Amino acid sequence: PIAERSDLILEVDKVVLSKACLQAARWAPVSADDFVCSVNLSGKSLQNDAYYAHLVLVLQQTGLPPSRLQLEITEGVLIQN
Repeated sequence: PIAERSDLILEVDKVVLSKACLQAARWAPVSADDFVCSVNLSGKSLQNDAYYAHLVLVLQQTGLPPSRLQLEITEGVLIQN
């Protein structure tokens, strides 16, 4: 909750996405065809243009196909809006 109220959550989300995509890219060659990595995403990151640029960069750097990544947002985002 503290990170969510501050902009620290933006950096946390970037680090989590990077690490998750890197690991998923390592697992992809030995996993089932329908393997998908899910990553939780804060509402602040969803509304941040820089996060999208980071997402594209991470996918390019890790080689993880976008079809193997699922972004999940918390219910709080929908409730607040």
